[in-house]
Parts: sequence; structure tokens; C-alpha cells
Amino acid sequence: IFFRCLLSLMAAPALKITYEEEYYQKLCADKQVQVQLANALKGKCLVAKTAFAQNDIVLSEKKCVAAQNLDDKLENVKVCGNCMRSVEGVLANCLRARRKLPQSERQKLPGIAEATFVHLETFADLPVPVPCAYAESHGCTEQYCSHKCKEEAWRRYHGVLCPKTTGFPNCKSSPIVQMHDESWVQGGINYADTFYVVFIIFAHVLCNIRLNSMPPPEAWLPFSFFISAPWESLSFEYLLSEDDKDDEDDSDNRSKDEVVARALELLTQLYNPKPEEQFLFEPQFFSRMLGMVLLNGQERMPPSPFLEYRNHLTDWHPEISQEALIDTIMGKSADESEQDILNYSSKGQGIYTVAACMNHSCDPNVYVTYTAHNDEELVVTALKDIPAGTELCISYIDEDADVEYRRSQLQNHYLFECMCDKCVRESGGPDVTAQEDPPVWA
Repeated sequence: IFFRCLLSLMAAPALKITYEEEYYQKLCADKQVQVQLANALKGKCLVAKTAFAQNDIVLSEKKCVAAQNLDDKLENVKVCGNCMRSVEGVLANCLRARRKLPQSERQKLPGIAEATFVHLETFADLPVPVPCAYAESHGCTEQYCSHKCKEEAWRRYHGVLCPKTTGFPNCKSSPIVQMHDESWVQGGINYADTFYVVFIIFAHVLCNIRLNSMPPPEAWLPFSFFISAPWESLSFEYLLSEDDKDDEDDSDNRSKDEVVARALELLTQLYNPKPEEQFLFEPQFFSRMLGMVLLNGQERMPPSPFLEYRNHLTDWHPEISQEALIDTIMGKSADESEQDILNYSSKGQGIYTVAACMNHSCDPNVYVTYTAHNDEELVVTALKDIPAGTELCISYIDEDADVEYRRSQLQNHYLFECMCDKCVRESGGPDVTAQEDPPVWA
């Protein structure tokens, strides 16, 4: 399977779709959904094995890979390095949210301390951070929500990223530190989070090869099933405002090839690849990995410690005014978006093997949310009653936008023209435009 996928991936001009029936049957054996083929153009789809009622949980899935967004990591927003659950205290969470306010507003606010939070001592649902085993001896800064997550992270990816094994201390000479400090802006778009997820994917594959003694084909196999496309085939200009387009300072002058070359330079310094690992370090392959993350990534924003604390107050102390508490922390003049910062711990991205097979519809029948554990686990919930055998679709974009804007976004980012019933109805006719570059199958 691996070499067939690899050769097709290197040669394909646009989308690459890989499907192996036996592989997906095993993945879905204990689930109420099944990955199937839709058609040669649409590719894979996710179908309900059984009927679901509105608000039923359709699918729960742990990540294939998940990573905190790089700007939050550099801001030292503390989350578990494995599952992204917050390991930040309630007070630290609130102080961080307050720092987002304009300085003139912060100066007007009273100080806050743990005493500000009524009944905080009865709220014991937050994990105690567990440091990497090499925190003291080698200066590793990774933290986890449990010893279980610490061990899983070492086995899956951290075993090749820790200063203990890289030999690089946490200083400017480290390729990891240089990667954190590098600008990943290209064409006015900041791709830092995408590059960071790809760096973590590298660690997963190389950890399996070097620490878990897997053959390279087996180590790469789970990632070979995600739909992919070259980075250069994807366009995100719709994200730029007119001011962004006119402001040259907001664009990086490097080409995409030059940005990829810089990433591979840092990865080569970090890992010194062996001949059997060299396929990962090929520019075309790396470009496909970027496209894979951009096409399959799910934004992850687990609820914050403060939101967990608020839920605790709602359940156990309903007499307490939460509105007054938020006013104390953020001020009465804070708008809804500023107050909303309190509710999320850290942004991140995850890719999920089964959930990635859900296609888009501008009239979706499921949506994505979180588990009660507030970690990276993805939960798919029914928006309406769903009969058995129905395809499960989410919306990749804002489905309330007008049809021309929706189709433009989907064409630029996901390389297809949406022909869902809603788009056909709103565009005034059933005229179907074929894709210029149909998917390449492996």
C-alpha cells in the first residue's frame, strides 16, 4: 500500500484520495458509522450505519495528530502536550484573558487573586501539570495533564523532540526554537500553525521508525489515507482584506518553494535523516503534507478552566452572580468577543482519520463539538434526525454566507465546486460544472 500511495502522491497534480476498504472496516468496526466510496469525483464519505435522532452523538474519535497553535504555545498558554486539555489554573486563565484588553482599560480594573473566585476551593476538576521526565536534567518544558498522557506522548512523538534525544538545548541554536521563531508568512497569510502541525507529524512518523522500530512504510501508513494536495494548489486570498492586499508589509516576499526549503533545512538539522527516512524530506512530499493539514485540519478550542469553574458554580452555587464576576475580571466595558476569551483555553488543530472522511454540505446534518473531558477528542453530533444509510456531512465554512462566496471559499481552499442541494437551489439551476483536475486515486 505504502509505495503505491507514495508514488501516486509524488506524481499527482492536484487532489489525491486513498481508499482501502479493509483498513476503514477495521477502523469503524466498533463505531456506528462507516467510511464508503461516494463516487469517483467526490471520493470517500462517512455514512450512518444506524438511525440517529437529533442531538445524538454520532461519532467520538481521538486524534491522529493534534497540536496547540504556535502563537499560544509561544505565549505559554499551558495545555497538555498530548491531549490539549488545559493545565492552566483558573486565576492564570483570567489574568491571560485580561492581558488581551487595551492597556487603558486594564489600568482601570481592580486586582484579581484567587480570593476573587468564590468557592474555588471546592472546585477540584482541573488536572495537576505533570512535567516531562527530563524537565530537570535536560530542560524540557513539555507538560501533561496526567502520567498516562506523558507516556503516550513519549511513545507517539515526544520521544524524538525532547532535548534528551535531540541533543539540542532549549536555546537559539536548537532547530525547534528556530522553527518557533521563524516567520511562516507567505502571500500575506500566516501558515505557522500549519507548519507546526506538519513538524509534529514528522515527529510521529520518525518516533515510530526510530523508537518503536516500525518500518518506514508502516510508520507513514496512517497519514497516507488523508486526502492531500500540493500547498501551491490551495489559495487563501479570500481571507485577506483589501487593506491586507495593499499593504506589502503584510506579505512575505519568499515563494512557497523557499518557505518549504527553510522548513526542510530546520528538519534536516534536527533529525539528520537516514536513507530510508529521506522520502519525508522531499520538497514535493512536504508540500503535500502541508496540503493534507490544510484540507483535513479541524480547529480545536477546548473549554477553559474558567468556563469549567463557571459550570461548577451553575451546578453547585446558582445564587452567585456570574455576571458580576466577569465584570470584575474583564470590566463592564468589555465586549462579547473580549469576554469570550475567558471561555477557551488554547486554540489548536487536530486531524482525525474517520472524521476526515466527512464531506461538506451547506445544509449539514451533523456538527463537531467536544467531550466532557475538554481535551482534543472530537465529537460529532446530529443536527437533525438521520436515517440509517445517510451520508453524514458537516459544513467546512459559514453556510449562512451567500452562495457565490461559499463556492469561492470551497473552490480556493478545498478544490471543489459545491453542488449540494442548497447551492444548486440558490444558484438558480442544476447545471453541474466538472472539476478541471479530478482527484487522483491511490
